[in-house]
Amino acid sequence: MDRKRMAALWSVLLLIFMQTVCVSADASVVDPEDSYISLGADLTEAEKSIVLGIFGLEEADLGAYRLTSVTNQEEHQYLDDHLDRGIIGDRALSSVMVTSREEGYGIHVTTQNISYCTIGMYQNALSTAGVRDVDIVVAGPFSISGTAALIGAIKSYEGLTGETIDSGQIDAANRELAVASRLGQVLDDPARAEQLISMVKNEVITNDHTQGEVSAIIDQTASEMQVDLTQEDKQKILDLMDEVQDLDLDIDDLKQQVTAVYSRLQDVGLSVEKEQAKGFLDRLWEKFENFIVALF
Repeated sequence: MDRKRMAALWSVLLLIFMQTVCVSADASVVDPEDSYISLGADLTEAEKSIVLGIFGLEEADLGAYRLTSVTNQEEHQYLDDHLDRGIIGDRALSSVMVTSREEGYGIHVTTQNISYCTIGMYQNALSTAGVRDVDIVVAGPFSISGTAALIGAIKSYEGLTGETIDSGQIDAANRELAVASRLGQVLDDPARAEQLISMVKNEVITNDHTQGEVSAIIDQTASEMQVDLTQEDKQKILDLMDEVQDLDLDIDDLKQQVTAVYSRLQDVGLSVEKEQAKGFLDRLWEKFENFIVALF
């Protein structure tokens, strides 16, 4: 055998070896004892098979996993106050696999067949709910909104950790996902909607503000991001922030859990560290001073 053929053979053997190692590594990482699965209660057997395939599982594997489900009634219970009933639908299909990770790992989300919510929206809402250090796969059997997946993720997290998440945090998280996803549709730019909500929430958590100041923060942030908000959308954000202010959230903890989201905020020129070091009123005064200097 000539050298070229020998080299090609070794390349193929090396590739097969690496794939085998990767598969073995993946299998060892996801221990059924470390995972919890929530399935949409209205999945047909065919749809369930598709969802399990996305999780890398088959029906026969489910016996090793702890399971829960989300019904359409639960979806409407948690989301009717925040979303149009048509978006929620009449079948519970959103499914979630939650896997615990080591402390400091953060919240990592992947999605498949989810059309309405971004990964960052899920991460932000989950951090508001108090979820920590997990891998989460959100899946639908075909393209679905995915708004109800948050309910399954929270139920799975509670089952996995034994913790009970406060009802106020659950409502705030569902409201946050609903407000962000709706704004993403209105703007036709989910990423910008995600960033705007994150930036306002960052300021509200970092510093105490009156409702009037929060209203001004929303206006200022929208202006800086060149986003035109309707009065209805602004009110939805304001209502969300009223609820967020009542929660005992820590900005450093949130930054650790959703590192990618806060990194993107810095990428668009909105420095989180700068925002933390300088209060909103200080920034407003600085803009006023700059305006006076430019005027004279």
